[in-house]
Amino acid sequence: MNESITINPGLNFRPVFFARYPVERLSPAQVDALLANGWFRTGLHVQSTLGRFVDQSWKPCLMLRISLKTLSWKKKLRKIMRRNGEMFEVKIRPFAPSAEVERLWQDFKTGVHKWKNVPNLSLHLFRGREPSAFNSWEVCIYKNGKLVAFSVFDKGGRSIAGLEAAYDVAYRKYSLGIYTMLVEMELGMEEGLSYYYPGFYPKDSPMFGYKMRTGNVEFYRLRENTWLPWEEHRAADWLLDEVFDQLKALGSRFARDKHSATVKVFQKNNYPGQQVKLSDFNFLLVVKEVVSNGMPKVVQVAWCPLRKKYYLFSHVPPGEHILKNGNGAWFGVNLISSPFRLAGAYGDIKSVEAAAKKMLAGFSF
Repeated sequence: MNESITINPGLNFRPVFFARYPVERLSPAQVDALLANGWFRTGLHVQSTLGRFVDQSWKPCLMLRISLKTLSWKKKLRKIMRRNGEMFEVKIRPFAPSAEVERLWQDFKTGVHKWKNVPNLSLHLFRGREPSAFNSWEVCIYKNGKLVAFSVFDKGGRSIAGLEAAYDVAYRKYSLGIYTMLVEMELGMEEGLSYYYPGFYPKDSPMFGYKMRTGNVEFYRLRENTWLPWEEHRAADWLLDEVFDQLKALGSRFARDKHSATVKVFQKNNYPGQQVKLSDFNFLLVVKEVVSNGMPKVVQVAWCPLRKKYYLFSHVPPGEHILKNGNGAWFGVNLISSPFRLAGAYGDIKSVEAAAKKMLAGFSF
């Protein structure tokens, strides 16, 4: 069930498969709006995407939330809350960068998550902006004056979004990772908020299973623009699987005719609009052919799982968008900045294949 959300007309959080653009600040009402429509904040960007790079590969994801109005703690979680509440000191306050939080963040990410290059936490979350621009708060857990766990969250008018967390591995047996999440949720319940958003859940990724431990979990079904109980999710909800299947099937048809066809990922900004454009898609099949004069012919194909259509984009004669080496010979096309125009929409694989091949055959430079 969705709530009616009113947002600033300058920001657009409408339900889409992919969108990403920078923001300087978010009001509590805007935080509520983006979360309710399956979006999330990452650094200074808000985005809607149903695919994430996890464990060295792109995986389909679903956005999750937990209804606080109807939540009751399971017995095991009540035990964690009671025991840890007696053993540790909890402080909840507006987020402020500190040496103790940064040290714990660095140790946790290198030691537990095995990140090779760990960014500064404040830079990672705010890129130099004040945390107050997003109403960001922190939960800090202390033992005898020592910080042993923390988490950071954005607070909206009726929702909370968990962002990051870390804990001292010496205290692993106390489940401090889930504990900071429970403290955030308890705060939300005490303040009468409606939802807690733990973020995205990648398919077949056990390390994200902690997001399910509370129960009462809902997922966002983009096709219907609605939130449903997790138990109702089905294979068709993992939309990135469908995108990859469609693009790979099309790519194999081009490969039989000796075309170069590769599924590529583009991480770029995209403000959702009414007209279909290339930047509406972050997963594309790039089909290339090189002719005798050495100039590339390129088309790109996207699959929209919402409209169930292929979108074919033709490359406008490239000019300065051809990439050349020092000797003046071309070695590629700038697929991001060069102009591609929408050439057509197709409901079946044979039609888009035929249109793309006709387009490649008709190119002249």
